[in-house]
Amino acid sequence: MEKTGTLDYRIEDGILWLTYVGDVGIPTIAATFERIVADPCFRPGMPTLTDIRRSATFLEVADLQTVREMMAEAHKGATGERRSAVISDDPMAEKMVRLGQDVFDQKIGELRVRLRHYPARAMSEALAWIKGGAVKALSR
Repeated sequence: MEKTGTLDYRIEDGILWLTYVGDVGIPTIAATFERIVADPCFRPGMPTLTDIRRSATFLEVADLQTVREMMAEAHKGATGERRSAVISDDPMAEKMVRLGQDVFDQKIGELRVRLRHYPARAMSEALAWIKGGAVKALSR
């Protein structure tokens, strides 16, 4: 069955905001990553806030590894620590983030990726955490 969800993004104040709606498949994620990397505001290493409150996406470990490879390509050359916060009120999402940490919470080249889950009520806490990373984003 084809996944018909959407993945929208915006770049604001040096933060990449991702919003998943519905069931999003790897082809949609890949196409969005291509648009993000082509965006003149994108900087490798920039922190990310991912909102999955309206998502029905379930990614297998192999899918997470594919996304990790896309991230590695997008953030090639960045050094330091890149922080990524996931926003959701679904207890299952928190478990998925823990699984994702095994895939993402490691070094990609010289960039260490840190992944954390926050409930929607803690949006300001999530923003403070991702802004506090020791990221050295590359200029273009």
